[in-house]
Amino acid sequence: MRLLLPTPLLLLGLCAAAQPAAAQLGLTRDNGLLGQAVTYRLSGQPFELFGLLPSFNAGPTPLALIDPADPRLLAVGLDLLSLASFGALDAAGQGSVSYPLPANPNLQGLGLYAQAFTLPAALTLVDDLSAPNAFALAASKSAVEVLGDLPLQVAAGHSVTTLADGRVLIAGGSVADALGVSQPGDKLILFRPSDQSFSLSGATLSHPRSAHTATRLADGRVLFLGGSDELGAARNTGDLYDPASDTLTPIAPMAVPRVGHTATLLADGRVFVAGGITAINGADPIASINSITNNTQRFSPALGTWSPAPNLPLPRAGHAASRLADGRVLLSGGLEVASLFGIPLPSFSRDCRAYQPSNNTLQDLPDFTGNRTLHAQLTLSDGRVVVAGGADGNLLTQTFFSLSSVFVFNPASNSWSAGGSLLQSRAFHGLHELEGGQVLCVGGLASVDVISLSGSAAQGLEFAPLSIASWTQPSSLQKVRAGLQSTVIDGGDRVLLIGAPADPLGGLAVGDLSAETVQR
Repeated sequence: MRLLLPTPLLLLGLCAAAQPAAAQLGLTRDNGLLGQAVTYRLSGQPFELFGLLPSFNAGPTPLALIDPADPRLLAVGLDLLSLASFGALDAAGQGSVSYPLPANPNLQGLGLYAQAFTLPAALTLVDDLSAPNAFALAASKSAVEVLGDLPLQVAAGHSVTTLADGRVLIAGGSVADALGVSQPGDKLILFRPSDQSFSLSGATLSHPRSAHTATRLADGRVLFLGGSDELGAARNTGDLYDPASDTLTPIAPMAVPRVGHTATLLADGRVFVAGGITAINGADPIASINSITNNTQRFSPALGTWSPAPNLPLPRAGHAASRLADGRVLLSGGLEVASLFGIPLPSFSRDCRAYQPSNNTLQDLPDFTGNRTLHAQLTLSDGRVVVAGGADGNLLTQTFFSLSSVFVFNPASNSWSAGGSLLQSRAFHGLHELEGGQVLCVGGLASVDVISLSGSAAQGLEFAPLSIASWTQPSSLQKVRAGLQSTVIDGGDRVLLIGAPADPLGGLAVGDLSAETVQR
């Protein structure tokens, strides 16, 4: 609801502060796509008077201009003063304000800032103050750079995890120095979608690690496992990060070091860990592949202990794993290592099977068509599982190619069916379900070297309905990001992309601290 108020009272409403630490007034937003509307939702005390001020800049604006007794600063400018909205929270302490957004391509990438406030207060004109809210305007199915900059350059091998409170945790990975040289790092970075800002966590990983797994647990903590260290060796260590206290605790080591493994949260709160490379040999990639393990384990966060799970039929790495609605874990594809007269025979796999936590066993499943590794796998909201893209080739000649084929698994019948093929072949990419019933395929490598995990980046954004019948490619990323990782934010409205862009020669764009979002 918007009320037109006299100018003195309107100025009163501008007394919103930039310091949100003590704020009791909540401010969140929904949607915000160009051509639609952004809805701001407020929460506070019942029947409080509130105001909301939008702006195209982040201030600061001294409140002393309005109230000499108030030393605080506005976190928004006064350029959209005429669009300030006022009203009263309802009996439940809730309120909302919506603004239609024009479908104007010239607004793409422009920051829209907002801050809410209540009034009056005993000693100042303004009482409670919300944290600022901000995001980059963008059209549907497009990519745009976020407003904030990363505190350090993250190139590849990092993890991105959406936390229970909506923030995103970015951990480890190859961190580029001033010369563009990358080494595994130990930093944790937090991204706040409400204002698209980044900050360094007060915690650090117990060891630098890259190409590790990150699993959000049922209690909100995040489990980091394995990965490679600064010398390129595989790690058997793990850490637990607690976002409530911003602290990190090392855990008991795994049975073997792991890179290229999977770590899947089970319905009972434990984590099922499968496969992986145990010894990385940069001078002999085939030796690294031959070190792949068939070991699986379960980790209990409640007890902090590991217990054995059934060995895979063959050693496996670079596979995919997803928990099904019935509690099973679907394992598919990857690199497998058979043996003939004691001689290891590595190959790409089409093998699929399910881990059954209730009796700690593995179940045979029908294979999908075609061998693949480094593919994307996603459990949809209706229970089906989509497998898209990946890589195949010849390990002996070390010639590889990316794939465009897509398959859909039905857990009710334990059967596979073909989906619409991707418009661009890709491996090592992201696959996400968005609000409104659509699936996004983003990032990855269009040409791929499975040994070095390098290649040319796939730039197009591909969308499909939940039927997975066909894909469209309406736009592309803003920048080439070969090592990007992605995660859903804003309740499914957007996907956050983290990974350093490349320069025109294919190296890292040193000093570029940007990130992007893709809108539903």
